[in-house]
Amino acid sequence: MIVGPLFLIILFVFAVNFLCLGFNMRPIADVLDSHDVQKAGVDRSNAPATEEELSAEDKEAIQSALDTWKTKGGFSNQDVTLGKLAKSIGVSSQALGQFIGTSHGVTFRVWLSRMRIEEAKRLLISRPEATIEYIAEECGFSSRSYFQNLFKAETGFTPREWRLKMYGS
Repeated sequence: MIVGPLFLIILFVFAVNFLCLGFNMRPIADVLDSHDVQKAGVDRSNAPATEEELSAEDKEAIQSALDTWKTKGGFSNQDVTLGKLAKSIGVSSQALGQFIGTSHGVTFRVWLSRMRIEEAKRLLISRPEATIEYIAEECGFSSRSYFQNLFKAETGFTPREWRLKMYGS
């Protein structure tokens, strides 16, 4: 006697929520950033063109700001994102993402990881007493295991193996 009406009430609430929320849903390509869109396999070919071609002055300004950011070790911040970096150098996320994509041929995350790996290589050689954990932290990696997996994927060696190889040469 209680189950029947309770089931009808639940069904009614579900239907109302589905109708209300269904009309407010945005396409997934509008919600995700460009890297996540590529990862999710969403087709943006019929999306409106929102990205304009960057001028030579814009490209120079962005590159200069990125060089300064890199020199100051901004990549070592574990919380850096495309949006935060773009805001800190005074450009839009779309412009920065487009610049990195066209000038480096990779996404922001790949570009950042490669920069961190290059710094890790430098530290592995210049600081032989430093632990792998210390180097991972100094380069902005969130964990030792993530650092080691990424380093091996990029170089074919673990950080320890790479360090031994460099000292053995």
